[in-house]
Amino acid sequence: MPLLKTMIQTLTAGFSEVLSPRHCIVCEESVSDDDRKFEFICDRCFNSIPYAESPDILLNNILENYSGDELCINNAYALLRLKDNDDWMRLIYGLKYRGYSRIGYEFGKELGRIIQSYGHPEYAGIVPIPVHKARLRERGFNQSLYIAQGVSEILSVPVADDIIERAVYTQTQTVLSAEERKINVEGAFRMTAPNSVVEGKIYLIVDDVITTGSKMNS
Repeated sequence: MPLLKTMIQTLTAGFSEVLSPRHCIVCEESVSDDDRKFEFICDRCFNSIPYAESPDILLNNILENYSGDELCINNAYALLRLKDNDDWMRLIYGLKYRGYSRIGYEFGKELGRIIQSYGHPEYAGIVPIPVHKARLRERGFNQSLYIAQGVSEILSVPVADDIIERAVYTQTQTVLSAEERKINVEGAFRMTAPNSVVEGKIYLIVDDVITTGSKMNS
């Protein structure tokens, strides 16, 4: 019985850590159970968030990877600038690989506030980039969906996760060049909604990380 009790306590502690980690994921310092601005990071780190560039700069950065009429994106928003901020990448890893799905939701709310501050067109819906069914089985959830749900709460725009689907299981984009990324996602997505549903409407596409914009453009 003592052994069983110890095992249960260990499992309970681990489960609690997943629901609300007792360490800041960015600086790895211990955090109290007191209310804080962000569930997964301490207030000190929250107050030093490396915010991303303005939408104009983000879009110009994406344009460097395209020519002519290749680019189908007409605006871009981001919450964090992750380049040269390795500590903050822990949050992304926590979201994608450690099951901290609520990071995505909290990120989404912060991103929604940024989009709100710049003003935005009337979106018909918020479309999370879908993951392939095989990847969904591996990971158990789509992190982009959680981000989209957070954005949705702030902007009061519905999540439209039935517009497109991932048709091809592609390799991770992490190690690919800009040109390889475009090739990797060619034909990766297909419409599941009829054209009449989306024609003439503006949708906000949400992904967890944007580098060259190839996935969202596809």
